[in-house]
Amino acid sequence: MTTLTLLPLPIIALGIFFILRFWHALNLLGFRGEVLRRDSSLATADLVAICTGSAFIVGTIYGLANDTSPLLLCAVSVGGLPLFAHLYGRTNHATTWAATRIEALRTVAALRLISAAELAYALRVLDSLERPEPLNTLAGQQRAQQAVREER
Repeated sequence: MTTLTLLPLPIIALGIFFILRFWHALNLLGFRGEVLRRDSSLATADLVAICTGSAFIVGTIYGLANDTSPLLLCAVSVGGLPLFAHLYGRTNHATTWAATRIEALRTVAALRLISAAELAYALRVLDSLERPEPLNTLAGQQRAQQAVREER
C-alpha cells in the first residue's frame, strides 16, 4: 500500500518541474512580462496546478510521518494524480530543454498573432467608418453599418 501511495509523488513533482522550467525559459528569453501582460490566465492555470500538486505531495508526506491510515493516505495520494493531470493538461509544457524553449517561443508568437489579428480587424472597421459620407447621411450610415456587418 505504501508503494501505491508513493507512486504519484515523482510524477507530480516532474510535472511541477516542467511547469517551472517553462516559466524559467520565458524569463531567460525575456518574454515573461509580455506573456503575463497578454495572457495572465496561463500563469494562473500553472499556479493552480503547482499548488494542487504541492498540496498532494505535502499531504502524503505529512500522512506518512504521522502514521495516517494507509487506505486514506493511498486515496489522497492516488486521487490527487488525476486532478493534477487535468490541471497540467490545460497547458502545453515540453519535456526536453530545447522543446521547452521552442514552446515558450510558440506561446509568445501565438499571443502576438492574436494581438495582430485583433489590431487588423479594428483598423479595417475604423477605415470603413472613416470613409467620407455622401450627401445623404442616412445612406452613409447604412453603408457603414453594412461594412461593419461584413467584417464580422
